[in-house]
Amino acid sequence: MDATARAKQVFFGYIQTQCVQAMLELGVPDALAAGPRTAAALAAELGAAADPLARALDALVCLGLFQRDADGNYAHNAASECLRTDHENSMADLFGFCGRESYRTFGNLTAAVRDNRPVFPDAWGQPFWQHLRDNPERKARFGRAMERQSEHLLQALVAQFNFADLAKSGVPQIADIGGSKGQFFRPLARAGVAFEGIVFDLPELAPLAERFLADEKLDTCRFIAGDFFRAVPAGADLYVLKFVLHDWRDEEAIIILKTVRAAMKPGSRLMVIELLRGGDPSPWSHLSDMIMLTTFGAKERTEAEYRGLLDAAGLRTRTCARVAGAPPFLLASVD
Repeated sequence: MDATARAKQVFFGYIQTQCVQAMLELGVPDALAAGPRTAAALAAELGAAADPLARALDALVCLGLFQRDADGNYAHNAASECLRTDHENSMADLFGFCGRESYRTFGNLTAAVRDNRPVFPDAWGQPFWQHLRDNPERKARFGRAMERQSEHLLQALVAQFNFADLAKSGVPQIADIGGSKGQFFRPLARAGVAFEGIVFDLPELAPLAERFLADEKLDTCRFIAGDFFRAVPAGADLYVLKFVLHDWRDEEAIIILKTVRAAMKPGSRLMVIELLRGGDPSPWSHLSDMIMLTTFGAKERTEAEYRGLLDAAGLRTRTCARVAGAPPFLLASVD
């Protein structure tokens, strides 16, 4: 591919995004789960026009999503299967968020870069978290997207990190700060790790978390409501901040870290799980960095930047570990 063709491919990426978004909103990936169909059959089932549906699918076939046979039947391929809502590693909810909320927000990227500020309110009329509170369907979709993204990563982490050795004696107590409904603890329990779990998040998440913990039979876990800018439960053996700090600017991230530090006892550890910008050859960390900028005015950080935040909060970084199939994590302590 020559330089001009590469530039065109990058620039016209917005068309690719919306072709996928249209298929998701029409329900095409789920319809094709039943087997190959012609565009006419899909259109009749889904309430779409056959000709433009075929053309949009042809565009995605050219990009490697879906396949079409000589008789004009469209079907899934390995790449498109993850667009199904019932797929084990479904990306449907994540792509739905990116193709709607994030897509509109990125129309204001110039202002975000010029002014170093979040531009989600420019696009949607209110800050991101308020937008989710006011739109329960979108809030549920975003929650599902984040849970799906975290699940297999946490499984890899649990398989390679020895949580059982955290306590000097007895069962370790683990506090997931900003832990939503407590999904961090499900792979731990399934792996047979003995622990006491604390899910710490805003009061509004209590019903969701308590239902999840009960449904998953996570009997050694409990939900505690609070605000991580003010105080967090004291005395845990391990504190976890999973994809929390990248939502906040440096000054706010340091406040969160200082709050956690104040709750730690001698021997406690803090695990910061984040995508490290530039930490691998793929462009994803840099693209995600732009999502953090436009949505929150925040950022994905480098390892050195996270070490700097931990140091500013009075925490000692002991290691930065990269495990196969899981996001990197920094392990810090007060001693």
